[in-house]
Amino acid sequence: MSNGLAEGEEPRREEVALGPLPDYLGYLLRRAQARVFADFAEALDGAISPGEFGLLTLVVENPGITQVRLAAALGLDKSTLSPVLARLTERGLLRRERLASDGRLQALRLAPGAEQAYAAMRARVEAHEARIGARFTAAERAELMRLLRRVAG
Repeated sequence: MSNGLAEGEEPRREEVALGPLPDYLGYLLRRAQARVFADFAEALDGAISPGEFGLLTLVVENPGITQVRLAAALGLDKSTLSPVLARLTERGLLRRERLASDGRLQALRLAPGAEQAYAAMRARVEAHEARIGARFTAAERAELMRLLRRVAG
């Protein structure tokens, strides 16, 4: 059955009217996030999500941080964080240990032997960041980062 295209011809994309969307900050931020996240996934072969990498980085920078403090730092509730921590623990990247001073709290640390895996991930994330940032001059990147920090609060 023929699709009406000559051999090797690409189907033409139909233009879609976007209305006011391109003038909405939220729309553009979401589109930019989708592109950055897609590049991140490709750079890390889908091995870890940006959120999981961010969480691991906070644990690396704050060994022994409690789940409660980590959730607050990420702006998440503890119940949202729990499944992510479980996945990272199951994959051998994170270790949780109950605090002797308060058995209800868990201290989080990079799992033994996970330092090398984290370092490899970080190198790939930094290459991804360089690739994304290469679209801008140093001054443009600095201004974009300044503006995004204002949006983020």
